[in-house]
Amino acid sequence: MQTAQEKTVSFSKFRLIILLFIALFIASTAAILLTVISDADQTLRRDPVLLRTVAVILIIVSGIAALMIFSKLVAGRPALVITPEGFYNSTGGLHSGFIHWNTVEKIEQVRLAGQEFVVVFLTEPLAYLTQQTTSWKRRVLGLKSAALGSPVVLSAQGLDCSPAQLRELLQNYHAERT
Repeated sequence: MQTAQEKTVSFSKFRLIILLFIALFIASTAAILLTVISDADQTLRRDPVLLRTVAVILIIVSGIAALMIFSKLVAGRPALVITPEGFYNSTGGLHSGFIHWNTVEKIEQVRLAGQEFVVVFLTEPLAYLTQQTTSWKRRVLGLKSAALGSPVVLSAQGLDCSPAQLRELLQNYHAERT
């Protein structure tokens, strides 16, 4: 139930379906490549072990991405829930959990590898990382922190709003609460 002070940002079903088709296309193309590698070995003059390894990695990565996208499609949960106390992020594959406004330093939009992200800079990013319950999650969020300066990075790729709208919404809530 949404209160008057609570705002939700939903996933775009259309965008998620497009992303799902892309992931399935990559996985199926890699599977076809895997089956025809023996015939292509003579014509491509490539190392068949390397080609098989690349094909298997593509199948695994795009398969995992397809499963994550499919789960977001069927779950029906919002991507982002913004409250007067903070926000809960599940925009990407790795949920950031609940972020309190008093731990947010600033919110910026950045471009990385041709994609726009909203980065939420925290006052104590190391404290946030140590709160994570699993070591693999700490490592992944640590990599995000090293690359972008914060472990909280929001992707608007599958959302019902643009990265600029998402940034503006978060900045407005942050400004009202600090």
